[in-house]
Amino acid sequence: KKKATHILYEVAFQHWRASTPDKAWYGVCSDQSFRQELRKYIAPCSDISVVKPPKGVISVAMHVRTGDGYDPGSLVDSYYEKFPKDDFFIDQILRLNEIFRGNSLYIYIFTDSLNTGVIKAKFQSVFSDYPSIVFNCKDGDNGWDNNVLEDLFSMPYFDCLIRPKSGYSVIAQAIGNYKVVLYPGGEINNLTTSN
Repeated sequence: KKKATHILYEVAFQHWRASTPDKAWYGVCSDQSFRQELRKYIAPCSDISVVKPPKGVISVAMHVRTGDGYDPGSLVDSYYEKFPKDDFFIDQILRLNEIFRGNSLYIYIFTDSLNTGVIKAKFQSVFSDYPSIVFNCKDGDNGWDNNVLEDLFSMPYFDCLIRPKSGYSVIAQAIGNYKVVLYPGGEINNLTTSN
């Protein structure tokens, strides 16, 4: 049977059970040769438009999952780690600002939200006293079923990842080579020298 070419096939697995006891990798192996293999198999079959960050900054892919138009409100309200509130993201941005003190942060918001501009404006307002932190996101048509592949394969181009406990951004973590990954309950810092 011929497979559709425009569909992302994701094999479900209980990634939280495959984690190390300290949940440091949340089911993603840190072995670089294994990551190379994953990158061969988790790749687009045809050209897609990806977001690439500007050079000369510390670039951050921030996955803000809202559940807009898909997940029931009761799930969004009760599952903090999968749908972190603003305070989580604010704390992680401050953490990266501390780690990369003296560097500009370019934060691109990858989201399922129907209102990307509202999310961007909210974070810009919170960090208005931080001129070295810049936010960006996709404008226009967005939602839980739009830009799925484009976003997934854009995130690995960034230096850092802030993500919820979501299988989707765990895949981005698995195929990326991030300096720092921040998620509810954990931090992975791959920096060899302190900044």
